[in-house]
Amino acid sequence: MKTFSNCWFFGTTIACVVALMLGVYPGVLEDVLFLLVLLAIVVTPIAMVAIPIWLTILARKGKLRKPKVSWRLVAAIGAIVLGTTLLLQFDLPLRLVFMVSQPAFEALIARPPTGSAPTPIKGLNQQLGLYQVDEYATGSHGGVYFRVYQGKTHLFSEPSYGFAYRPSRETNPFGEDKYQNFPIKENWYWFKAFRNTWL
Repeated sequence: MKTFSNCWFFGTTIACVVALMLGVYPGVLEDVLFLLVLLAIVVTPIAMVAIPIWLTILARKGKLRKPKVSWRLVAAIGAIVLGTTLLLQFDLPLRLVFMVSQPAFEALIARPPTGSAPTPIKGLNQQLGLYQVDEYATGSHGGVYFRVYQGKTHLFSEPSYGFAYRPSRETNPFGEDKYQNFPIKENWYWFKAFRNTWL
């Protein structure tokens, strides 16, 4: 039972560390969670059948014992999950990593890529700090946009995620469907924007 409890603790800790690492890149954690939901839809019915059968077999063999709950362990797991949720809710991993990378983004704004107007969207494929920026653009209503991730899990839309300097609240060159800005620091935001590919 102690081994099982330790597995829960370390498994939860590893999952939370991975979630915090994925939270550094806009959009990546969202895609992973979507895939996990799809996986859960498949796994849950199997588990609902398999677990009762497994417990019945253990009971017949006399190996099924009343579990001893360690409330200290439950509290520790709860604290880790709650702490991770709060850190992700306030984008703290993303904010910290962006602060390290911010000078590289600002240097590109001061000296845009030579020989290419940023509108329409231009391919960049450049490492800015800790982020790989694949595309760069300015909006018709202001703002400079850096795309760092293109979502993979949407069938009828093309999601783009990245960072923006003084972005427009209404429009985004990467798409205006479900477009949202989230503040990071002063004039900097991270964004998600969807372009409809259905039509």
